[in-house]
Amino acid sequence: MIAVSRTNFPSGGEYAAAVQNPGVSFSDADLRGATTELTRLGMPRAISGNFASVFALTAADGRRYAVKCFTRDVPDQRERYEAISRHLAAVAPSRLSQPWKMDFEFLPEEILVSGRRWPVMKMAWVEGIPLDRWLDAHQHDGLSIRALADRFAALVGDLESLKIAHGDLQHGNLLVASDNTLRLVDYDGMFVPELAARAAAELGHRHYQAPTRGTQDFGEKVDRFSAWVIYLSLTALAVEPTLWRFLRKPDDEHLLTSDADYQSPAGSWRLDQIASVSPEIKGIAELVRHYAQAPLDAIPALVPLPRAKPPASPGSPGSSATRTVTVNGTAPVSPGRPAWLDTHLTANEGVEPKAHYAGRSTLDRVVAAIVALSVCVSVGNAFIDFFAAADEVGAFALCVWLIGRGRRSRPEWREAKAARKSRQAQLKGLAGAAATMKRMTAEFERDDARLAKELNEIQQARANVETTRSREHTAIDKRAADAAARIGQRLRTAESAKQQSAADELRRLIDAHVFAELHRHTIVAEVGNISGLGPAAARNLAGYGIVSAADVRVSLVQGSGAYNTRMAVFQLPNGRSTRIEGIGEKKATALQSWCDGIAQRSRRTAPKALPPARQMQLDQQHKTLIDRLHAERDTIESSARSGKETVNRRLAADIVALDDRKRRTESERAVGHAAHQRNSTQVRADALEYERVARAAELERQAQRHLNYFHYLRFSLFGF
Repeated sequence: MIAVSRTNFPSGGEYAAAVQNPGVSFSDADLRGATTELTRLGMPRAISGNFASVFALTAADGRRYAVKCFTRDVPDQRERYEAISRHLAAVAPSRLSQPWKMDFEFLPEEILVSGRRWPVMKMAWVEGIPLDRWLDAHQHDGLSIRALADRFAALVGDLESLKIAHGDLQHGNLLVASDNTLRLVDYDGMFVPELAARAAAELGHRHYQAPTRGTQDFGEKVDRFSAWVIYLSLTALAVEPTLWRFLRKPDDEHLLTSDADYQSPAGSWRLDQIASVSPEIKGIAELVRHYAQAPLDAIPALVPLPRAKPPASPGSPGSSATRTVTVNGTAPVSPGRPAWLDTHLTANEGVEPKAHYAGRSTLDRVVAAIVALSVCVSVGNAFIDFFAAADEVGAFALCVWLIGRGRRSRPEWREAKAARKSRQAQLKGLAGAAATMKRMTAEFERDDARLAKELNEIQQARANVETTRSREHTAIDKRAADAAARIGQRLRTAESAKQQSAADELRRLIDAHVFAELHRHTIVAEVGNISGLGPAAARNLAGYGIVSAADVRVSLVQGSGAYNTRMAVFQLPNGRSTRIEGIGEKKATALQSWCDGIAQRSRRTAPKALPPARQMQLDQQHKTLIDRLHAERDTIESSARSGKETVNRRLAADIVALDDRKRRTESERAVGHAAHQRNSTQVRADALEYERVARAAELERQAQRHLNYFHYLRFSLFGF
């Protein structure tokens, strides 16, 4: 391929002119017989980029192609595209998570411009919606966005497994098809292993690239930062859709984050807002914050959040009933449990604690001796004197008191009592978690409904303002159109009068020329040219004043009698009508034909236009009226524009106030959503903590069975 200076490449306009005639411009069979997609103005529809213009063509068999025409040279362009094409052609569709791969063909000498053929990229047309426009349409459908995030993660996983990188992962190069699967387009900066020794052809969209990226950063890891950035936006939007309108403007060229957030990640307010959505999203946001300043080689591959799965049935393999995981030898961790809950669990939870007395004290032995002595004495007295048994009730009561006193003196009992009080205090503090959650949810829903209603009112008020503006503009336009129509009618009348004056003047000029010519041709002089008319007849006509062709005015009148003849009646110059002796129908007809011939010839030589001086004179006669009418029409149009501008200025303050109110309300709503998510997460954690503490309290209550009166008595007597 001949090297071409980038300054010599055709411009987008030159390519547009060429693709209007595909049969001449293209050599490829599909493109040569294709039709070019045109705009409403009849020009080829083009999508222009940094170094190329893309045109849409439809082949004769109905297949659509995108044809990329290069406006500047890219080093080793052909070798790059051929390497990319070879690598992708070897990838079986079955290895891909979805049909994201685009078929293309690099044609090095294809389109004819200025007598020379230039390279193009012939690509199969990809039907889909750019990611940002899809999100704009589905911003409130969290489930669909989360599903798309999973598909995006799968696409990134495909690229990682194939050891390739797109080089410019961004919303414009990710199209969402009708089945909500993704399509990846624009492979200009793609990396494949065959290109490992080369530098990057481009650096990608600035809102999706780390500040540390340079032209030497060209390898299979170059997409990783972009992947984390896009995945963060998708997962955050799936949880909190209001971020779409809160963190970006409609015409922004990014999703939720921009290059400013990567330049100063520590102070990024966007990342702060995203991080407040949920603990999981916060984790991803903090990773993006860290990776923005890290070397590209140090950024790991995208690790997506686990997909939601239906719970396993009890007792099935992998169910929580049969499988737990121990972390660092402490709390058993359920595989599906959120990570933040691990810090609220204690080791060996769910196992009944063992509580018992150990190490008898002197008081324990005294209690045991007194109780044993009292029992022996009471039993002996009962055999000696049955009626004395009633006197032993006091002794029994003393024994019970001593047992209780000894039990309460034991450290095991005091610790159990303190633990029970602590649990009760915990339960008391956490008992309101459910009620708090219900109250918080009700308050959030009430506030959110209020803000949603306010947004609807703002939207309706904004629509009313637009309706008012449209109605007033329409009224102004109608008045202006009616007035302009009247002026237009008068202008047409004036122009018509001017043209009619010129036409009448020209007609009179022509008639004068014809009359002069007729007057110049005398009958006597040209009698030989008049069939059947001799000199005597000519002299006879002259005697009646009919000398030249201009004097001939004859009509044929039906005669009376048995003969079907007509008489020639002449109108004399003095106005009388008469018959002239010797001039019958035949001679009169010949005389009239001679006059008509002269008139026809003279009309051919007559003036075709008025003399310039006379034309200017006529124009000047009508110019004043026409100029005044044009001025009136210009005044009407200017007045209409001024009226519309007045309406716009009058309504501008309302529009600005409504837009500002809308932004504040949306911001308040987004902050409310984030705060509710954050606060409700803590309350839900407190509710789970309440359940844990309640279970622990029950276990401790059961453990206290080993510290009751019977166990203490046994321990004081026997030491176990």
